[in-house]
Amino acid sequence: TLTALKTTEESTGSLSKSSNIIIHLRKQKYNADYDLSAKEGADTLAFVSLLEEKLLPALER
Repeated sequence: TLTALKTTEESTGSLSKSSNIIIHLRKQKYNADYDLSAKEGADTLAFVSLLEEKLLPALER
């Protein structure tokens, strides 16, 4: 795995998918995209997912 975020919540323990990390941080009120609209925020998550889909196979080699 690449990166993981340890959480204090027993249900999650740690998060390794970047989209899950971003969602978790937003729930904790840490949000670099604070001024974005809901659509722009969704576009950001979609872009991160696209990057993971295309780049993770190369990084796992």
